[in-house]
Formats: sequence, structure tokens, C-alpha cells
Amino acid sequence: MRNTLAAGALDRVSDQRKDADWVAQGLEAGHIHLVWQGRFGVVGDRSAATRWADVRDLQGDYGPILLGVLNGDAHFVLDVSHMSQPEVEKALHEDAMMTGLREVAGLLHIDHANVLAFASGITTWHRRSRFCGACGAETEVHDAGHMRRCPACKAEHFPRTDPAVIMLVHDGGDRCALGRQKVWPSGMYSTLAGFVEPGESLEDAVAREVLEEVGLVVDEVKYHSSQPWPFPQSIMLGFHALATEGDPVGNPSEIEHARWFTADEIRNGAIKYPPKTAISGVLIHSWLDSLG
Repeated sequence: MRNTLAAGALDRVSDQRKDADWVAQGLEAGHIHLVWQGRFGVVGDRSAATRWADVRDLQGDYGPILLGVLNGDAHFVLDVSHMSQPEVEKALHEDAMMTGLREVAGLLHIDHANVLAFASGITTWHRRSRFCGACGAETEVHDAGHMRRCPACKAEHFPRTDPAVIMLVHDGGDRCALGRQKVWPSGMYSTLAGFVEPGESLEDAVAREVLEEVGLVVDEVKYHSSQPWPFPQSIMLGFHALATEGDPVGNPSEIEHARWFTADEIRNGAIKYPPKTAISGVLIHSWLDSLG
């Protein structure tokens, strides 16, 4: 989740998801990541994954779900949110800490961050897809957790990812427009962002969100990079965009305050902004670097 340029070392082995024998063998020799109410076990910068032999008696809400192969070993996730936290912690390494992914994503090794990001997104999808959206019947899990089928109407449901745009808006010179939300820590500002609507191009989504949030008209929308954002199941698509005129004014329904910040203000610590482990920080730093 930290890397905005690559998906990490996890091989998602999509061809093996329908192979029950391969999945069973991988499960016996692989690693199991337990998720409890959106929280994972972590030891240092690694996931506190365990072995199936040690947790096979645990009854997951569904699964285990195949995530893929990392460094030659299969990785799975098992949702045990119905259990008590002490019961889950007992099954993990004695030094493990149950924590939310948002709190530790920037501290995890990139490979483990990517595995847990995948685990978070797909377990969220399962929790929200128990019943068929077409007829309302309870769905069944297939393909090692990557598809749910309705036994009543035969509809097949697959994991989804919601696209969102995030953009560094600049004036073509040494100023960029940043905003803050009321719930953020004092002095924290970030880039603008919003979800892509049906039938909308990414470029149009950037222009619409910037206009809605701070009243600026933008041009020259240029793609920069992306980052999976499993909170709960999104992907952030990063852009730089040129504001053609005007000053940013925050929409009170979305933005508490917005204004132009000069590169020197940002470099000199006039505000707090997200680190490079988040794509917003990457966009800000790349813009600063482009100014020399």
C-alpha cells in the first residue's frame, strides 16, 4: 500500500483459484493472516501470519481466502471478526499487536503492506456481499474467495474496487492549492480528492472535484501514479492539474479551509501534510521536486 508505483512482490496466482487441490496444498504449507473487525496482527514491520495447522479449528466468517504467493509461500486471510479479541490474539505470535492497517501501513515492509491491503479490501467486500444484489438470496463463496455465486438466480458477484482521483492543483508557478477537513489535526493540509462517478472520465472527475471543493477551474490534467487504498476498497489515481485562474475557496460541506501555499512555505514547515507513504505526500513532493 505504501508504494505508488508497483504492486509489490505478491503473485496473485489467479489461474490457481479454481484448482481446489492446489489451494488445499497451499493452505497446508502457507501463511494465514487473521483479520478481526478490520484489524490485523503485526510484529514489528511484518504481519503476524500463522500456520493453518495452528488455526484450523477457528471458524472464520468465510474463507480462508487465497491472496497469492509471496516468496514462494501461499498467503491466505481468514476473517474471525465474530470471535473475541483475546481469542484471536491467543492464536498469534506472543509479540503480536492487533492494529488497524491505517495506523501501521507506513511502518510495514512494502511486501507485507501490500498483502494486508489486499486482505483488507477483499474481506470488506465479503462482509458487504453476503446477499445477492439481484434477488436477495444468500450467496456462496467460490474460487478460493474471489467470487460469490447466488444459488437461487445463479448471478456471479466479484470483488470491486472504487476508483477515486486525488490531485495536486498548482498555478503553473510556485503555488499549489491545498485544503483541510475539520476533523484533521491542527495545521494539517492535503491535496484534494473525490470519487469517480459512473460514466465519467478520470480527467473529468478531477475537474469536477476541484471545482466542487474549492471553486477552481483546472486544465492540463496529467496522470502521475496510483495507490491502492483499502479504506474500505478504493484505488487512488493521482494527478497534477493546472488551475487557470482564481483563488481556492473551500466548500463548507467538504472543506474547512483551502488556500494557495508557496513551495517555500511547504518546505519551511508552515503546514503539516501527509508523508510519502501516502499518495498525497508523493504528489506534493513530486511537485516540489519539479520546481528545482
